[in-house]
Amino acid sequence: MSIEEIDSTPEPSSWDLHLPFCIFAFGIAIYMLGQVTSGQQGGRTMKWQLENIGKQIEGTAAQQKLADEQSQKMIEPTRQVNQLQSRYTALLTDLVELSKDDADAKKVVQKYGIQRNEPKAAPAEEEKKP
Repeated sequence: MSIEEIDSTPEPSSWDLHLPFCIFAFGIAIYMLGQVTSGQQGGRTMKWQLENIGKQIEGTAAQQKLADEQSQKMIEPTRQVNQLQSRYTALLTDLVELSKDDADAKKVVQKYGIQRNEPKAAPAEEEKKP
């Protein structure tokens, strides 16, 4: 037997150690690339959301301004309606009072079913009734 036959174990090549390390490093690089790409996409999404929020705030401000203008426009008609209602109430109250003594006023009140509403009782009094 020769010495060459006894020592026939192959020498380890440099790839036996480097191949697993290269595969591991490649996996880490792909993972890091995914993280960077994900971060960039998240940044774009945040920017888009901020732009939309800005548009919504502007739209809300415009709607608020429009609502305020409409509210101001409705003050005068509401005041006029309240005045007209109080005039009619006074007129009809006088007619009901007059109908107690005047036959013509009584006919008008009966024909149109005009009546005066009695004032509502206080809530505390209503609870004591049952």
